[in-house]
Amino acid sequence: CVALLEVDESLNLPDFRSGERTFQLLVQAAGRAGRNKDTGHVYIQTTGGHNELILKATHHDYEAFIQDEIIFRKRYAYPPFFKLALLEFSSLNENLLENYTDQLSNWLESYLEKNQEFSQTLRIQGPYKPGVERINKRWRKHILLRSENPRQIHELVSLIHENIKKKPSAIRFKIDIDPQSML
Repeated sequence: CVALLEVDESLNLPDFRSGERTFQLLVQAAGRAGRNKDTGHVYIQTTGGHNELILKATHHDYEAFIQDEIIFRKRYAYPPFFKLALLEFSSLNENLLENYTDQLSNWLESYLEKNQEFSQTLRIQGPYKPGVERINKRWRKHILLRSENPRQIHELVSLIHENIKKKPSAIRFKIDIDPQSML
C-alpha cells in the first residue's frame, strides 16, 4: 500500500518540469505497490481529482501525457524546443540585489534592441523571485534566457559573464545552462 499526500503541491511548483516529475512519481509509486504477489493499492490525496495529469498517471497513459507535454513545452518555449540559461544572483542585501538585477535586465533589453539578430529569437524573463526566495539568509533573483538557437544563448552568456565582473562583491552569480530545476 502506498499513499501519496498533497500531490497538488508538486504540480503547482514554479518549474516547467513539475508535471513531468509528478507524473513520474505517481507511476513509480503504482509500480512499487504492485511488486508483491498481492494486489497493491495506491492512494492519492489531491484537491484536483479531475486533473488531467493525475488521471493519465493513474491509467498509465504515457502517450497522452507525452503528447500534452510536448504541446506545452513548444507553446511556452521550453526544452527540447528551446535552449535555456538560468542566471541566478544572490546577496545578503535584498535592496542591493534588486537594484543590480534590474540594471542588468535593462542592459540586456537594450542590448537586444541594438542587436536585432538576437532580439528576434532570444527571450528574457525576469528578474524574478524564484520559488525558494532565500537560502542560507541570502536573497535570490533569477533571469531566464531562452532561444531556439543554442549559439545565441552561449554568446549572450559569454557577454554577460564578461560584464558581470563589474558587479558588487556582495552579490554572488551562477549560470546554469539547461537547468534541471527552476527553483
